[in-house]
Amino acid sequence: MTDNLAVTVIAGFAAGISLIIAFTVFSTSSMSSISTVSSTSYTMQQMPSTTATIFPGSSVYHPCPFELSNNFVIINSTGFGIYNVSNISDYVIPPAHQGSLTYSIQRGDPSRIISSGPLDIPAKQTFDNQPFFAHSEKVTEYQNVTDLGPVTLPNGTVMESYQACYRVGNGTACGSGPTKERPANTVTFGVMNSTHPGISISADPANETLAFNQTQIVKLTFSIANDAPQGTYWLEFSPGICGGSPTVYFTVGNKPYSASNVVDYQEYSNP
Repeated sequence: MTDNLAVTVIAGFAAGISLIIAFTVFSTSSMSSISTVSSTSYTMQQMPSTTATIFPGSSVYHPCPFELSNNFVIINSTGFGIYNVSNISDYVIPPAHQGSLTYSIQRGDPSRIISSGPLDIPAKQTFDNQPFFAHSEKVTEYQNVTDLGPVTLPNGTVMESYQACYRVGNGTACGSGPTKERPANTVTFGVMNSTHPGISISADPANETLAFNQTQIVKLTFSIANDAPQGTYWLEFSPGICGGSPTVYFTVGNKPYSASNVVDYQEYSNP
């Protein structure tokens, strides 16, 4: 399964702003233009990341050319507190603990597949039972701010226009546009991360090959180290959203996810 990178911009500075990312483009209705810049065009000093605030952010984005109607049911769990958070199940487990989730998956009848075109569906399919999980975390970077000079708006108002560029991973993000105030020298945004030290998930069996309407029972075992980062992750069961499996919250800590812990950010995600 391919990891996705999501960017959450917390500091924007104008209506009509354009966001430019060298390797991934996220758009909203407020953006006026999109183009690409080279990260070598700017000399930027990286600022140490803020203390990691692990939160799920928007749901993991997957383009689905078709959806398989596999029947997925969680039938048992141990070691977790289970909560309903805005109609999403949150499985909560403290550090230095183990837990398990057992589910059944039945490969769906091909007549129930939702698709926009003809598909060549094999009689048997192999499923890798390792789940995917990821989180968002806030990162603060220095940014270069360039004064582009005065701009006359359609209503006749004259404002200064600025371009602000900062580093996102191996690329560069730039926002530009007219604004009343000069953008700050730092910007805080969220990056989706799929690296999780201190958290181990094993699947038994690791994989299976199913014919149509055949069922397999799978047990996932979660081992949480004492120093595992606490926070809430997205946990996506195999074979994923496009395969008909659910996505839930997975929280390392002692209480369920609360969005109030990570408010005050505006999110630009995949259109």
